[in-house]
Amino acid sequence: MDRLESADLAERRAASDRRVVLVAALPTRGDVYDTVDADLRQAMARHAAAFDAAELQVVLRFMRGAAEVLAETTRQLRIAEHGETASAHRRSDDVASDRGNLAAERVQSGKRVRSGKSRS
Repeated sequence: MDRLESADLAERRAASDRRVVLVAALPTRGDVYDTVDADLRQAMARHAAAFDAAELQVVLRFMRGAAEVLAETTRQLRIAEHGETASAHRRSDDVASDRGNLAAERVQSGKRVRSGKSRS
């Protein structure tokens, strides 16, 4: 985080919960993000092109399962460490699951979506 701040790529923002650190990308360096994003998208498209649809389904099934295992393990660790109830973290698990499902839908449809716009 310190390196991102010193490079003027991000800044820390105060949160109401002192245990939380909010990080915001600085718009002044949008050109860097756009270049990296475009390069990454192209590289990932080239990489994904080496797999057929059946192979991508196996990868997708693995990633979904891994996300579920990680979410459950994180929930159990939080409960053990802080004595918190399972429902205290259900919302963050739902958000992570929703992101995973959205990514899966993008892979299945063969489309990449950014800022609500679909691109083939």
